[in-house]
Amino acid sequence: MLFPLVLVFAGRLKKTEEGKRREELRKAYADGLDAFCTALKAGYAPENAIGYAARELSLLYGKDAPITAEYSRMEQGIHMRQTPEAQFAALAERCGLPEASLFAEVFAVVRKSGGNLVSIVEETGSLLRDHIHTRQEIQTALRAREMEQNMMKAAPLLMLVYLMLFSPGYLDVLYEGLMGRAVMSICLALYLVAWHLADKVLEAERVA
Repeated sequence: MLFPLVLVFAGRLKKTEEGKRREELRKAYADGLDAFCTALKAGYAPENAIGYAARELSLLYGKDAPITAEYSRMEQGIHMRQTPEAQFAALAERCGLPEASLFAEVFAVVRKSGGNLVSIVEETGSLLRDHIHTRQEIQTALRAREMEQNMMKAAPLLMLVYLMLFSPGYLDVLYEGLMGRAVMSICLALYLVAWHLADKVLEAERVA
């Protein structure tokens, strides 16, 4: 009867893993932005700065890392006579990060307007990196809250297991007879509702 709950928990676990991968991608994007801005300050043209960032990310994350592959793809696009702003826009579309979309828009505007590219890109990159680092600090704090929450979730189950192992027969009245089963069914329903609400609260804090 509880098998559908397995599917629900599997879906939640998958969502949690996707969130972790997204945060890892956000951090890697910030590192790529750092390398790109460093190359611009060193006098590289934007086209060459993308290649520089690809090499730096290869050293930092390895050649097979997703962010390294993305910058290598951008570098290939540059070799095919595509513009850097088009490459950053494509990267933002593929990774789906709002920070990437914002940077791509600012970068395209600066390239068209002919402003101080290095200064504006550096300032924009710095703001985005600060935002990303703030999110990382929040995620670190939330992981501690999540650990506490998981301990609270496990406590009732561990108590039942303890009583069943060290006090055999003590809980028989709760699992035999109509009244005991009804009470325990209600307790199980309340436990699952509390589990769901706790996850919702943590999810809301994570989004905020």
